[in-house]
Amino acid sequence: MDIFERYKYEHQFRVGWCLICNQGWQVIMKTADGTLAVCCEECMSAWPSPEDINNPAKATFDEFGLEGMPTYQETLEQGWDKFLTTEN
Repeated sequence: MDIFERYKYEHQFRVGWCLICNQGWQVIMKTADGTLAVCCEECMSAWPSPEDINNPAKATFDEFGLEGMPTYQETLEQGWDKFLTTEN
């Protein structure tokens, strides 16, 4: 995968701008057990759900055992597609 394809892939799962560090995007990630969580790409703050991303008190640095990016189908199946943003 070239750098442009990787950028597009990694940024298609953005859900918001991190209120903890104000330097990175919050993106949907997949955990080791296949569930989804949200993580800041900069400070690695993590949230169990996109519904919690605007509440810094719900952030953790646990990372929930994040392993990689989900597929778009996985975000659809969990109803998280409605949280995706196209902001730059």
